[in-house]
Amino acid sequence: MAIPFKRLRTAMANSDVDVPMLARTLGVSPCTVSSRLNSHTEWTLREMYVVLKLLNRPTSDLPWLFPPGGQNEEGCSRGKPAVKGCRAARDNQRARLRLY
Repeated sequence: MAIPFKRLRTAMANSDVDVPMLARTLGVSPCTVSSRLNSHTEWTLREMYVVLKLLNRPTSDLPWLFPPGGQNEEGCSRGKPAVKGCRAARDNQRARLRLY
């Protein structure tokens, strides 16, 4: 099974950001961050932007680091669908982003 938010986890490791540091920055518990990283609960848009700022990443990286359902596209291209299926998950994310 694919690791949820693999790119985000890699970016965090490259920036020496761990779960407790991210939790303090977001003002939530480490358990909440862990739940988000494991795709048990969804990230809020505010949290995503705070993470981008902490990692010193441009806002254009938002869909790259926070893919729908936490599944990276390379998992989809090998025939391993995301939680709701690749196309449905991408359409879902586009719809959410249009709301903002």
